[in-house]
Amino acid sequence: VPLLRIQNITDWGINFNSDIFLPTNYLEKYAKFKLLNRDILISMTGAKEGTGSVGKVAINDKEQEDALVNQRVGILRTKLKEICDYYLYSYLKTEVFRILLIRNSVISVQVNASEDDILNLPIPLPPLYIQNQIAEEVKNRIEKAKKLKEEAKNIVENAKKEVEKIILAK
Repeated sequence: VPLLRIQNITDWGINFNSDIFLPTNYLEKYAKFKLLNRDILISMTGAKEGTGSVGKVAINDKEQEDALVNQRVGILRTKLKEICDYYLYSYLKTEVFRILLIRNSVISVQVNASEDDILNLPIPLPPLYIQNQIAEEVKNRIEKAKKLKEEAKNIVENAKKEVEKIILAK
């Protein structure tokens, strides 16, 4: 069973490629750390200087094979019908939330956010229909950004091939 750590939370979602694997029986033994569909992951530790990784957020929006989450990665699960999980994810990704989180965390050599630090921060909750509109807009923009990223990657790859052709032709 792969163990997801802070480095598995990326700007583009969850990177399920892990280099640490745990025995299958840990899924039952550590059930509260099992990743579920629609879970929101948030990094709870990060470097003090620069952007660091504290407050990095990703949502598990795919049906994924079993995985466990490391203790310094928080799992948020929306249980209230008045909260759209993708809206919550979108808000948690904002720089405003990240700044609030860092300000309310313990800072030493690293920034360490506790479960209470996260849960005690204010979250604006417009009516559900507005949350859903915001969530849809964010999903659409993320999909567009992913497509543009893939297009850019393909352009770079094609350019590399063209340069190789030119160099090797001489």
